[in-house]
Amino acid sequence: TAERLADGDSQLAPLRTRASEHRLAAEKRRAITNRAQQVFKQGRRLRFTLLGFGSAQTDVMALLTSHLTPLHVFGPGDWPSSLPDLHLLGADADRLRLEVEELLFFGAIALAVDARTSPEAAGDAADLCRIALKFTQTREPWQALLDRMEAGETRHDTRTDPAHAPALTDSALACVQWGVIHAVVDRDRHAESIIWLERAVQIDQTRYWAHYFLADLALHAGDHARAEVHYTAALTADPNSPWAYFGLAQAHAGLGRWDESDENLNQAIRLAEDQNLDFPEAFAIRARAVRRLGCVHAAIQDLDHASELAGDRPDLMLRLIWEYALCFPESSACWSHIWDTAVRISRLHSASALPLWRSLALPLLRGDIAIPSGTTSAAR
Repeated sequence: TAERLADGDSQLAPLRTRASEHRLAAEKRRAITNRAQQVFKQGRRLRFTLLGFGSAQTDVMALLTSHLTPLHVFGPGDWPSSLPDLHLLGADADRLRLEVEELLFFGAIALAVDARTSPEAAGDAADLCRIALKFTQTREPWQALLDRMEAGETRHDTRTDPAHAPALTDSALACVQWGVIHAVVDRDRHAESIIWLERAVQIDQTRYWAHYFLADLALHAGDHARAEVHYTAALTADPNSPWAYFGLAQAHAGLGRWDESDENLNQAIRLAEDQNLDFPEAFAIRARAVRRLGCVHAAIQDLDHASELAGDRPDLMLRLIWEYALCFPESSACWSHIWDTAVRISRLHSASALPLWRSLALPLLRGDIAIPSGTTSAAR
């Protein structure tokens, strides 16, 4: 408005110039804010996928490139100096730096796991480490991961032990990164992972990922009570996390608290739907909970829904086969579901066929699962 009013009046030319400068600055601020908000909004979906949830195997680099290219993360120059107008974000600039680092980290971790069988994944993980090392304040875990990827090593070295990195003990973020490396990449080093993650909680009790991975490690160790404590703490830090509710539901199931497990799975599914996330794992586990509560028909409906969302992931389909099998005593119709799912895996993943039939046939042969009379021929 000021520009229009001052147009053509030489005495008001300075006012017009200042007005034009303010307008351009506002446009730049709006543009960078919109890009940052889009990254924040889509970040949860990206984390969900990088953590291994959802319906399909993921091209990690394609996903990250699509998500972060608008911020010039993969462009020429060192990020974030390569991003124009970052300073216009104000307090959100630091938040954006942490967001980008966290997404790069989980991408690098996912690729480091794939690097056990894929040299290309090791190279991609190394590229993500190099980008992060240009701006991160927690260089040591990133550098250690980079060294391993460049050397083609997927096993640990002693530099990542807590005792060998004393300089990092005051950084909660670094402690979480070391802990996740041990928990996910070094699958046999859970003791060291717990040391790092507990240290992160000591520094910052609201650190979401420290609680989440401590809970996950406790769950897999069978310590359901401890898992409940840390999943609850994770949800205090982030009450909108569907996968934390999913984990809490599994902890309650392990404690025999099926009503609470069902309630938490309902919440996980609601949050996932609100965030436009497919969550077949939640439907599969809820089927177990409602079956234990005596609602076999509802359990089969959940398994059918999970099957629709399972995409091409054989691990999910194997889980569904087992859950369908557990419904056998109450519903002989489950055999056709099992057969169809098994054939689907064999067609999509021929390499999985033999272990699939072993996982299906051995429990049947041992008598752990009894096939109702007549269902085999019907399924065929």
